[in-house]
Amino acid sequence: MRKRQIIDQNKVAANAFLTTKEDVLDVDQVKRYVELVSEKINGKTNMFVGGLDIHEFLARYSFAFCVNQKYEYIYLLSEIKNGKILEGLFREGLPEEIIPILKEIGRELALEQIEDKTTKEYVKTK
Repeated sequence: MRKRQIIDQNKVAANAFLTTKEDVLDVDQVKRYVELVSEKINGKTNMFVGGLDIHEFLARYSFAFCVNQKYEYIYLLSEIKNGKILEGLFREGLPEEIIPILKEIGRELALEQIEDKTTKEYVKTK
């Protein structure tokens, strides 16, 4: 039996920006991204992703992300927006088999964002 590999939940959270290609996500979206990845791999693979502490995430990656005063939105800093830099920083050390899962969850999150925006716009026009 292979040893369970613990995946850094902070790296998973950072991949939310990489896979959605968004510069701004709300805190709940980042937490949801980590939860969805956890659901997909915990107990189903030899990998494990723990829960996300948003304060720890922001402290660890303060060079790449900042948050508004109310802790509602996380912003990717402009100096770090290059996709290759992001991949180098936030995919290093991750097992190859998790990358398709991260991308899949990123697409799901991006679709949810589009649906939310469409719903909000529809409600405004009524």
